[in-house]
Amino acid sequence: MILVLQFRTDQSGWHEVKCIYDSVDKSYNDFLFMNVMSPFITTDMILDKLNVAKAVILGGLGEGGYEDYEPHKVKNLKYMLDKIYPIIQHIQSQSIPTLGICFGHQVLADLLGGSVVTDSNMAESGVAEIMLTDKGKQDPLLQFLPDTFYGIVSHKSSVLTLPQGAEILAYSQKCPIQGFRYDSNIYGFQLHPELSVKEHSERMQLYPEYAKHKLDTTEEREILAPQILINFINTL
Repeated sequence: MILVLQFRTDQSGWHEVKCIYDSVDKSYNDFLFMNVMSPFITTDMILDKLNVAKAVILGGLGEGGYEDYEPHKVKNLKYMLDKIYPIIQHIQSQSIPTLGICFGHQVLADLLGGSVVTDSNMAESGVAEIMLTDKGKQDPLLQFLPDTFYGIVSHKSSVLTLPQGAEILAYSQKCPIQGFRYDSNIYGFQLHPELSVKEHSERMQLYPEYAKHKLDTTEEREILAPQILINFINTL
């Protein structure tokens, strides 16, 4: 069983579930989805499921995050981080394979000792050209991908610094840390390996404010980033 920890509280939560299933060839019973924001889901309940999980995926968050300063959203972020911190510690100590996507990528970097910044110069939304570093070219999670490929991005905050010992695997023109590995089991990607162009367009209907970060992509591109999610699942 792969444990997917979600942070979304709006309709995008169901959309995230759909996109993950659409991206990989797995049955319904191969995943367990738990929402960190739910008051009915405790840290102990998540830890209990971790004991039988093969791997963990930390999902994204569109309606709030590190970039928001409204009091209720700041409170929600603190609630999520406090609740998830023991989970990250357990993942680290038990070497559980983990993939953080977008907000999940930022959470991993932050709670493992890195930092997250809100900088409009690094914000992106749309189809981005992703480049692999030398470490990325050698990493098994990025096998079958060319040194440069296209993926869907949509974020206002970005990882600024990595935890000590982490390696940058991928970057884009605007975002210097599109992907990283920490130890041998923890990966974070700012891009969305579960999204196609069509699914990104549908999700953005919920968040029109992301339009100001839209990338200037006029040509149709083949989106190869879903291979990351496929590779992660296939290594289990």
